[in-house]
Amino acid sequence: MSRLATAVTVDPDAWNITAPLLWVGTLSVLILLGGWLPAFKFFAEPAHYLPFHTALEFVAMAVSAMVFALAWNLRDTHENSHAVILGTGFLAVTLIDLAHTLAFTGMPDLVTPSGAEKAINFWLAARFVVAVTLLVFLFNQTVRWSMRQCAVALSVSLLVAACVWWLRSSGCNCRWWWSST
Repeated sequence: MSRLATAVTVDPDAWNITAPLLWVGTLSVLILLGGWLPAFKFFAEPAHYLPFHTALEFVAMAVSAMVFALAWNLRDTHENSHAVILGTGFLAVTLIDLAHTLAFTGMPDLVTPSGAEKAINFWLAARFVVAVTLLVFLFNQTVRWSMRQCAVALSVSLLVAACVWWLRSSGCNCRWWWSST
């Protein structure tokens, strides 16, 4: 039986080289053959896209909420600043993505009429918050934050999300800083 087991084993070094080459070859063939496939429109009507978009957004919000939940539960660890920064940043992203989902074309009005521009503005704000969160994470040294500092970070996160909701839902086009009139 041990002789059979040794005859069937795969050399891990050979597999480490072959697997990526196999993937590259297969995907290259699929891309080349894709040009000959007939055109197919997945969503003939924009309204048909709404359930799919909403489902994907809720998956993204669930992941962001899980990042917050994990990070918030790690706030008692020795060097917790990075976890708190990521967690509270992604909480703000979750709340802004919720606004994006609710403001998407086809959804009921969220204070002001829903539409593509409003949804895009919420989406861009959420991506901006992600970028700032990751930059703060990158340039911040890992230290121990007190529970008070963690609460302040949580409050800032909620305040950022509330400000984005208020600015966009109130109908503010946020162009006042470069307007000359």
